[in-house]
Amino acid sequence: MSPRYDGGSAGGITALDALEFKGVWNAATNTPALADGVGQKGDYYTVGTAGTTSLDGIDEWGVSDAVVFNGTVWERVGAEQESRNEAVQARRTSAFILGAAFADITHDTTDEETRASVLDHDLATNSDNIIAGEAGTYEVGYSVHGARAVPFAEFRVRLNDTSVLPGSEKTDGAGTHNNTHNYSIEHSFIVTLAAADFVTLQAQYSAVGPTVDADVLFCAKRVRD
Repeated sequence: MSPRYDGGSAGGITALDALEFKGVWNAATNTPALADGVGQKGDYYTVGTAGTTSLDGIDEWGVSDAVVFNGTVWERVGAEQESRNEAVQARRTSAFILGAAFADITHDTTDEETRASVLDHDLATNSDNIIAGEAGTYEVGYSVHGARAVPFAEFRVRLNDTSVLPGSEKTDGAGTHNNTHNYSIEHSFIVTLAAADFVTLQAQYSAVGPTVDADVLFCAKRVRD
């Protein structure tokens, strides 16, 4: 079955029966070879291998994207109307102990990893970082669910172990006295990262009190520009 294409662009391909499937395209090696402005209106390929071949001004292709010639130029149609093949890295730990000073949170499991070339985690030297493999815009988020928290539990995300990312800080202020309570935090923010940048989730409690344990999820997702 031909993929739906409701394009509204220069060539005006709008009907299912206007498309003719030509095969699978390797966007890493440009195989079969496609050229700017060359094709028959309605020809389309599906991307079998993601890559950065430049074709009529488009140089990012994800697996299952459609490459459609509209009579003038080649266009990309995202798989299932998603932005491009989504890159997600999600890390979790259930053994985190909240301490009195900011410290990196070490993660012991991977919940989801879709494209390690875009988002990966560092297990060679430590397991607290999420690493960007490509420059771009990312959504970074975390959720923390714990018990026996002291008055304030504070969380933040650091960039390259040097600076705190704006918009990353979140405080659980449910407690107003030096006692204990259950707490839950969910927070996300948008950040621009360069290739090889890494982000690290940190936490502390802000008043004297007992250390507490928590279940922590730390994740990042590539937001296509």
